[in-house]
Amino acid sequence: SNKNADFNNSDLIYPMPSSVKVFDANLDGYTDQFYIVDMVGQVWRFDINHNSASFANALTGGVIADLRDPTATQEPLRFTNSPDLSLVNINQSIKLAIGVGSGRINEPLKIDQVKNDRFHMVFASDPFNAPMNYTKAELSDLTAIDPTTTTSSLSQQGWYLPFSSSEK
Repeated sequence: SNKNADFNNSDLIYPMPSSVKVFDANLDGYTDQFYIVDMVGQVWRFDINHNSASFANALTGGVIADLRDPTATQEPLRFTNSPDLSLVNINQSIKLAIGVGSGRINEPLKIDQVKNDRFHMVFASDPFNAPMNYTKAELSDLTAIDPTTTTSSLSQQGWYLPFSSSEK
C-alpha cells in the first residue's frame, strides 16, 4: 500500500485479480464487509464503519488467512477467482464460510506434475462485527484427518483439500 493512502497495510503488496465479494451483515441494504483473495492466496477482509465521520476511519481490514503452503519449494499456488461466501452454523456458532480454490485460469487444462491445487474453506468467527485484530486462520488438511474420528480434530478456523496432479 501507499504511505499517503487512507488505508495502509504492509501485507497489501500483491495483485488482486478477482472481483470483490460483498456482505451485508445486518441486511440494511448497505455493504458492511467485503472479501477478496490476492494472487498469492492471502484472504482479505475489509469492514466498513458507516458511522465514521471520515473515510480514513471508515475502513478497517487485514489478512484473515494465508493459503500459501509454507513448505512448498515449487511455484506457488495461484488465486484468480473470487471467494464464495455463505453463513454456516458450526457447533451452535454462526460463522461466515469463505471458499476459494487455486488454479491456473489461463491454462485450465494444463496438468501440472509439480504442484497440486487446493480448495480452501475459511471460517470467519464473527461475521456480524469487525474484529479487534485481523488474525490469520490456521487450516487443517482434510486428507490428514481420520474419517472414523469426530470432526473435533478439524480446525474450527477452516480446512483445505489438496487435489491430485490430475484433478482440476
